[in-house]
Amino acid sequence: MLNRVIPIITSLLLLAGVMDSCKHDSPTSSKTCDTCCDTCHHDTTSHSNDTTSHNFTWTEFTNVNGESNMTGCWVFGPNDIYAINGDLHRFDGAAWTRIIVHDTKGLSYEYGLSGCSILGFSDNDMWFIDGGLALHYIGNATVVRYNTYAVAPVAAHSAWGTSSTDLFVVGDSGTILHFNGTTWTKMSSPTKKNLQEISGTSDKSIWACGYNSSTGGSVLLHYDGSSWSIDPLSNKPVSATGGFLSVWTADSGNGHTVSATSGSIVYRKTDDGAWRNTDSGKVPNYALGGYVGLGLRGNGSNDLFAVGPWGLVIHWNGKSWYRYDQYFQPNNSSYITGGASVHGNTACVVGVKNGTSWVLVGQRQ
Repeated sequence: MLNRVIPIITSLLLLAGVMDSCKHDSPTSSKTCDTCCDTCHHDTTSHSNDTTSHNFTWTEFTNVNGESNMTGCWVFGPNDIYAINGDLHRFDGAAWTRIIVHDTKGLSYEYGLSGCSILGFSDNDMWFIDGGLALHYIGNATVVRYNTYAVAPVAAHSAWGTSSTDLFVVGDSGTILHFNGTTWTKMSSPTKKNLQEISGTSDKSIWACGYNSSTGGSVLLHYDGSSWSIDPLSNKPVSATGGFLSVWTADSGNGHTVSATSGSIVYRKTDDGAWRNTDSGKVPNYALGGYVGLGLRGNGSNDLFAVGPWGLVIHWNGKSWYRYDQYFQPNNSSYITGGASVHGNTACVVGVKNGTSWVLVGQRQ
């Protein structure tokens, strides 16, 4: 869950000093910078098949319907975007509408969705996950309430599935739950570390990750359709990874899939290949050795967003990383990115800025 990827244990002054020496220009710039990411040149002309454009037009929203924060979002299209915190909010391309949900027994959840992440299958089929609750949104402002504490008495954080009858939820103490549309089952897990996010491409290829700040331990798990196992990348020192706090996967077409995980560093792999920082081997480590969480969302191996504290939004197009400087304020400690979602040429990033909700909606040009 991206709103939990923000532990910060390095000096803001150090970060600000290095970042100032590595500023990015607008997407029309031809300057390069190979110190803060791998060859941060900006592609503005025609693109080959293995790259996508960095050129997004962003619209910024604050204080959306009086919300003080946003912790999750989901993009179905440019005119169909949801964001969540106290309540659910839908963007139709012009304005945000507040949706006060209630369960099938009439219990209102007004201001009751704070901290939730979102998994969306359609406008009438979404899941809101936080703590001991899994709320299944079935449309018409209605949710079906499930108490995951009854199966595992720990906090749940994130969900992924092929459908609402094949759903996986992860949480603290290595907890992994499966829902078949009727029954919740606790799966066998090889770890006791707190699992923060889960993502997959099929019910035979799922990744989950977690990190315990108190012990310095990090873990990355893979499910092959029959059992969960610990990926060897988990054995890297935490100082080399920043802790695994986010995981994302996508089908890149032609039978190929891409997976990525991050703490303060983004690791990527395609199919059964080796994990790598970037194609050039350089590390887009915006924490400069500390544990600033980067959340991941995207469409494929050449279209990946990483988001983090201080309004950090960066895009990988298959060849280079690009940072959108107009929203990056490394000296602003009250500016935190809490969630992101990408669908096609539309991206959404949410969080808190100066004590109020903050939402970016981007459209690729």
